[in-house]
Amino acid sequence: MSEGLHDEWHVAVSRELEARVKGRMFFVRVAIASEQTAPDPTSPADVGDDVWDSLAERVEQWLGGLDPDAVDEDNLPEYEVRPGDTSIELAAIPKKPKRRGTNPLIV
Repeated sequence: MSEGLHDEWHVAVSRELEARVKGRMFFVRVAIASEQTAPDPTSPADVGDDVWDSLAERVEQWLGGLDPDAVDEDNLPEYEVRPGDTSIELAAIPKKPKRRGTNPLIV
């Protein structure tokens, strides 16, 4: 994957999750896989609203099943999503109690 496409994916995933995921008990770190095996990789512009909605719902469910007080910060929970042929790793970082429920989501 080119550096430009990598950056496009990072910006798009961050923007879409920030707008669509309502839970704010965690920060979410986004990492886009650099390796791409598809000869013509998917661009974030090719991903429809229905895919972003579904992805956000799955992330919301994943985060909702985590307890921020029980997360080991040396072993953060991770979750992989694949819009199109792009692998995206998310990590949940618990917010301090006073920050829970506040923006931002993505770090």
